Amino acid sequence: MSPVGDAGMDLPQKNSLSQGTQYLNIHKGQYGGSAPYPTAVTDSVLTGPMIAAARTGPLDAAMSQIQGMQDGGRRRKGRKMRMTKKMRKMMRKMRGGAMEISGSPISQDSMLLPAGMDKQAALNYEWSMAKDPNAFAPKA
Repeated sequence: MSPVGDAGMDLPQKNSLSQGTQYLNIHKGQYGGSAPYPTAVTDSVLTGPMIAAARTGPLDAAMSQIQGMQDGGRRRKGRKMRMTKKMRKMMRKMRGGAMEISGSPISQDSMLLPAGMDKQAALNYEWSMAKDPNAFAPKA
């Protein structure tokens, strides 16, 4: 157990900090920083044929219609949704995020298709060709 006031991690922390500081100094000119956009950029819209090409006409019209509108006011906090009987039933069936799934009874046939039904399952005809080893060989 380390004694109280152990400075065993001081050296690695200082090394890590000095490495990070050195990296920032080397790459100082590569970071753009943050500067506010001029209003000429943020308030600009397309003009003339560029509106049709970019298909922003309906969006521009909608934005101009809502100009100056405000939100409807305060919101109610803590409003809970009432659970219906169906919702409660679904919640009871949920276990760890998954629905309860039961297997088929043991007395049921283990095959997915009943006997003789596989012929009628409309499988791709190439499955029947697989019995012949030369079926897919190139023909000269």
